[in-house]
Amino acid sequence: MLFSIGLNTVNEYHKNQNSLKILDQNLRENYDENIKNQVQTMLCSMDFFYHKYRNGEMTLEEAKKNAAELLRIARYGKEGYFWADTVDGVNVVLYGSEIEGTSRWNYQDTKGKYIVQEIIQVALQGGGYSDYYFAKEGESTAQPKRAFSILYKPFQWVIGTGIYTNDVDQIIGEKQNMQLAEMKKDFLQNAAIIMSFFLCVLVFLILIARSMTEPLQFAVNYAQGIANGNYTGVMPKSYLRRKDEIGSMANALLKMQDSIANSIYEKELSREQLQKEKDFLNTVLITIEDGILVLDEAGKIRMTNHAALTILKKAEGDIIEKSHSRILALTDKNGICYQENLIDQTIRSRQSAPRRESYLVTGEETILIEESASPIKDQNHQLNGIVYIFRDITETMIRQKEIEFLSYHDQLTGLYNRRCFEEESQKLVEERRFPISIIISDLNALKLSNDAFGHLVGDQLIVSYSNVLKNVFREKDLVYRIGGDEFAVLLPDTPEKEAKNCIARVRKELENVKVDQIPVTAAFGVGVVSENGSSLAEVFRRADEAMYKQKLSDYAQVKRAIINQIILANYETQPEKRIEINRCTTMMRNYMRWHKMDQAISQKMLKLALVHDIGNITVRSDILNKIEDLTSSEWMEIKNHPVSGYHILKNIDQYADVAEYVLTHHEWYNGAGYPRGISGKKIPFESRLLAFVSDYAAMTTTRTYRNAFTKSEAISILKNDQGSRYDPELLNDFLKFLELEK
Repeated sequence: MLFSIGLNTVNEYHKNQNSLKILDQNLRENYDENIKNQVQTMLCSMDFFYHKYRNGEMTLEEAKKNAAELLRIARYGKEGYFWADTVDGVNVVLYGSEIEGTSRWNYQDTKGKYIVQEIIQVALQGGGYSDYYFAKEGESTAQPKRAFSILYKPFQWVIGTGIYTNDVDQIIGEKQNMQLAEMKKDFLQNAAIIMSFFLCVLVFLILIARSMTEPLQFAVNYAQGIANGNYTGVMPKSYLRRKDEIGSMANALLKMQDSIANSIYEKELSREQLQKEKDFLNTVLITIEDGILVLDEAGKIRMTNHAALTILKKAEGDIIEKSHSRILALTDKNGICYQENLIDQTIRSRQSAPRRESYLVTGEETILIEESASPIKDQNHQLNGIVYIFRDITETMIRQKEIEFLSYHDQLTGLYNRRCFEEESQKLVEERRFPISIIISDLNALKLSNDAFGHLVGDQLIVSYSNVLKNVFREKDLVYRIGGDEFAVLLPDTPEKEAKNCIARVRKELENVKVDQIPVTAAFGVGVVSENGSSLAEVFRRADEAMYKQKLSDYAQVKRAIINQIILANYETQPEKRIEINRCTTMMRNYMRWHKMDQAISQKMLKLALVHDIGNITVRSDILNKIEDLTSSEWMEIKNHPVSGYHILKNIDQYADVAEYVLTHHEWYNGAGYPRGISGKKIPFESRLLAFVSDYAAMTTTRTYRNAFTKSEAISILKNDQGSRYDPELLNDFLKFLELEK
């Protein structure tokens, strides 16, 4: 009987040890899969910036800079981070480390392993895992770590992340602790049975051997002390030296005492160690972001972690000892419940179920999860339980869909992008959707609008135009934004005449479209791909050339209209500006006549007088009309208006000849002006002349914050700045003119 009790205890211990090995294996595989998924998700984020580069929205360096910044700030869990190195070992990102930009090729861990070389080699071979020693962020002591790395080919970056394996190595301890505690309990129970049996034997001996009362009574008391937990009793040497049954009994009792004492001591040491491991297991389970359910072979939940409770929106008491079917409400993408979920599938097959995506209903909310299930088997391959791992991937899938959308769509307008245009146009040719009409269009004067009114207005122009295209074209027609101001439309099964009718409808629609009073206009070109005609590339080229020719013919008219709109916008911002500009042009015309200037020069100066402050369109109206002293930042905005005016005018044929003079009309003769700080004759003659004519017109015009100066007051101010602000020779001549003018 006693032998049977001991044998059962040993068998149960081995069974539980095997279960621990299976759990250990499953958890380690899950950690590997987790860091691999984290890196693959980050690669999708890298694609977002790479596509912006491919679409011409960023330079390659800008794309890499933005991607590096994302890697630098990205985190998962409490300690998860990412790094990146070039294929030759130059570090790109390492959680803000000072080593960024330096080579890590020859970096060794504390064991002498060239870890960067190994990580790069693994990544170049298709991606994989590496084991090494590395210090945690903010710490100096290196710890064992396991990483996953893979090559991001567009940037030639090796991107990786990892976990510290000493955290994982201690997870198994909790289970061992529980097992040892149970073994101790069983051992003490068995010891009590043995002692009871032994006492019975002693009583029997007492009854048949009264002559041995004293040593037997001592033995009884000694045995009772052992049974009560006293393992420090001293057996008399006289009893131990006896050669009879008393001596045998005394030696047996002493051996039993020593054996029990040693066993209890070892169990206490194991218990303390297992308690530490249990505490660590709890800590690790809490930090794991994936939900974990440990179930028995019948499908009842025996253990869980914090992440699982968070995802399920339940308390631990609500799910422990409950059947999984009562807790997990799972459906496919169509909302249909599975005939057999992964846990039941694993119980039936005794094999790991393939990882899949499912929808989990939690109360009134349905979330997308990734789930997997693996069996826990003993050494005889008998099923002991199930490990079910799941995680909420709703946000991840949303981000992936956004990235996928942006890879084929323009972010500003929502139209298809150039990549999609190239792929779809080739597809239409392969499907022989002839004739295929291609319309190329380009917004007129977008850069000028951006320079004058800001990129926000420019973006509104683009959006307004894209909306017109969406409204005009048919559902089967495909509209694309293939560049900054360039659009394309693919019309399958459409002849050229019908395509031109569509262009006419777009033009008609644009007649009533304005943004901040700026008319929205575009140039068009059309080409047709026929079954036996020119290639797709050739038709696109001819359509683009036709569009460009039309753009050139409309160029002057469109830009004049925008310049006039800018001037009118300035007048609306500063009502008195119209009076001031009229006064300035009148004064300049009279001065030119008095001087009998050449007609060409006179026309140039009149044009300059009209547009010299056109750059004010980029200055906030509250600054232009401010009565109080300007702040330093406001003054800097004012000082930038000549530069803005220059950029607006330099590419317009009608005004290009005066753009340089607009840029320098606030330069001072002594070099104290802006924006260049040039002086004397380095300032163009036209700018030096305009300086005092425009200032005189401004001084003699009433403003919101002051009355107009009289003629004598204005002349006095001009004289005061002679030689400092104004060219003294030119000003003397102008003052003579003013004396003669009525």
